[in-house]
Amino acid sequence: MNSKFRKAALVYAVGQILAKSLNFIFIPLYTSKLGTEGYGQLALIDMIYSLINVLIILGINSGYIRFYKENDKIGRKKLKGTAITFSIIFSTALIFVNWIAAPFYVNKFIHLQNGVSIMNLILIRCATEQITYLLIID
Repeated sequence: MNSKFRKAALVYAVGQILAKSLNFIFIPLYTSKLGTEGYGQLALIDMIYSLINVLIILGINSGYIRFYKENDKIGRKKLKGTAITFSIIFSTALIFVNWIAAPFYVNKFIHLQNGVSIMNLILIRCATEQITYLLIID
């Protein structure tokens, strides 16, 4: 293994360990401020966010990176435009469908106060992150 790879692997490993450690360290703070029910709701929202994020991304980031090197400057611009356009259209459609359907499924399955608003905000956050990622990557 070359040293560049080891350094990169070490940076990612340390970042992952720190992120997980901070989450673990903050559990007492969360439960003392939110109570166990509030912490459970926060965990549920976090899980829903993770699932929706996978749905919105749809491997677009991986596909973009995969085909990036195969294209010249013009092809890369076209690839980026296609990825961003698809992300915007798909995210907008998903947000619109959620806006209509959320009142029916949120109250039945998720049981959160302000659940419809929370679901809409999660979708908007996921879409914003996806589009921002595609705008800054190069």
